[in-house]
Amino acid sequence: MLNKIRDSLEKTLYEYCEESGFLRPTPFQKTIIPYFLQGKDIIADVSDSHGRSASVLIALALMLTGADVKKKALIITNSEDVLKKIAVEMRKVFHSHKAEISFTVAGLENNIKKEFRQLAKPLQVLAGSSVRVIDHFRRENLSINNVDILVILRKEDDSDGGFEKDLLFIHSKIIKKPQTIIYNWGRETPQELSNLLQRPVILSAENWQRNDIQTTFYVVEDSRHKLKALTNILTELGLTKTLIITKPGSAPAALEKNLSSLGFSCIHSGSHSRNFIDSPADCCIATTKSNLEKEIDSIYNLLYYDIQEDKILHQKALSLLHEGHENPNLILIGTKEELEMTDKSLEANRMTVKREENPTEKEALEESIKKIISAIKEDADPEELNFFKGLIKKHVPLTLRMYFCAYLFKQFSGSKHTKPSKDMQTLFVSVGKNRSIFPRDLAKFFSTALNINQEEIGSIKILDNYSFIEIATSHAQKAIDQLDGKDFKGRKITVNHARKKEEKS
Repeated sequence: MLNKIRDSLEKTLYEYCEESGFLRPTPFQKTIIPYFLQGKDIIADVSDSHGRSASVLIALALMLTGADVKKKALIITNSEDVLKKIAVEMRKVFHSHKAEISFTVAGLENNIKKEFRQLAKPLQVLAGSSVRVIDHFRRENLSINNVDILVILRKEDDSDGGFEKDLLFIHSKIIKKPQTIIYNWGRETPQELSNLLQRPVILSAENWQRNDIQTTFYVVEDSRHKLKALTNILTELGLTKTLIITKPGSAPAALEKNLSSLGFSCIHSGSHSRNFIDSPADCCIATTKSNLEKEIDSIYNLLYYDIQEDKILHQKALSLLHEGHENPNLILIGTKEELEMTDKSLEANRMTVKREENPTEKEALEESIKKIISAIKEDADPEELNFFKGLIKKHVPLTLRMYFCAYLFKQFSGSKHTKPSKDMQTLFVSVGKNRSIFPRDLAKFFSTALNINQEEIGSIKILDNYSFIEIATSHAQKAIDQLDGKDFKGRKITVNHARKKEEKS
């Protein structure tokens, strides 16, 4: 039954959202509204960043313009901010459809007589604060005994028992048991309120949040290394259709310029058509001030170039993730201090984060090579490639062809790689392939233990039983002093100056 309702509702729900000025229904709205239309009692643990007030109004619009046109709904809240939001969204939702719905709000006007004039009219929906609704009831300005649908929106810091007592009083004056929907956020429903509901549907974040989002935090030493980390991440992970959120001001233009110079196709939100998915661009750059719902249709990946604590911004950005795209990425780039801040924010949104070291430039370039080889095998036209192959064979001497290839790849990748500084020393490390060691392992081990940037580490050569690593001369002796005899991969290692060829016997 519920699946049939969802299937038939899908198109209608999108139309209602679009006509009401919303880009699309949120995952939460698509989860709760079918239960709403079934007449179920519901308890939902959700913040307003998921569109909870709009979910109420859209559901009521669908009900009161259909078979339940004669029903009456009462929306009660103890938050003035929520009530103001409902007042605005009521006009959007109820006035945007052919069948007008009569409604009003009680609790925002200081002049109670003005509200009385509105309450004297026939109403289908009334939204108000519990205090003002009870006040009108006792003045006999309002009858609530014939309410069919009771919606309760509790604010997050609902710590006093006054609101609960008001709700019990209001519910006691309703003659016929109403369909009751309670919206909480981060708080359990008091038992006395729960007793008002009949076999309620219990909804929490697990019911609507995507569980396939890979959330990763890449730590940088300071903000100067963010751009390098960003380009390596985009390259190594092969991210496409990525929304990059940065701070407002000059940052978006500078970021777009830098990425474009490195070969990434970028647009800026609001400056192009909303249809990002079908555009040729790899990245869309937005700011914390961007109107994401109006400016972007859909994305495959989300990346925070500047860490934000704005819950509503975060939920709006997450809602843009394309439903048909599997395993989307949520990526954050920041310092260790920002990581600590982000842990708390993601915990509040019931998400966990995976920490990763930044991909090295070498790893990013290796990933580019793999993609080029894959494209040659799967997509390239052999005749077209043979044409270019013939030109290279004819005009590039055999001894220069690999250098020619390397030069083209360097230009294509936008790599700024230069040969390591001469002020480097090579160190011997007594562990190799037989311990399943890879260059990235040694680079991470040295950079973490010495608290240095990976850019201060040069080439790494892994042999069967030992390895060689280039490191800035200023850190070479420190590496020997601190890492010689240290445990690594289950054994104590030797770290010393590598002997030059003429020194070997």
